[in-house]
Amino acid sequence: MQTSVTFYYVFNSSFTQILGIDGIVLWPFVLISTTRRQTPEHILKHELVHVAQIRREGSFLIFYAKYLYDILQNWIKTGNLDEAYEANPYEKEAYGLEHNHLTKAEKTEIREFVL
Repeated sequence: MQTSVTFYYVFNSSFTQILGIDGIVLWPFVLISTTRRQTPEHILKHELVHVAQIRREGSFLIFYAKYLYDILQNWIKTGNLDEAYEANPYEKEAYGLEHNHLTKAEKTEIREFVL
């Protein structure tokens, strides 16, 4: 299991701003649209849940393969990409936990690895 994988946090990301999204985890980066000061805690928590999921899966390749496979499978079933995204178990977990407060370890990780 890759629990010690380092992620680098990039705030005020042009990439996420162009996509019109709050944040995204693209291994080994966590890209956030706003500055650190402007970023609501629930956005950070949501992306940190994805970081934990990648670590739990043991490989970013396994995580992304499962993530994309699930969305594709649900998209084929429903014909609706938004519904397929919302039905993704990784997203359900992240949305379900995003209003929990950041742990001390999560706050430390973000501070240590900001680019």
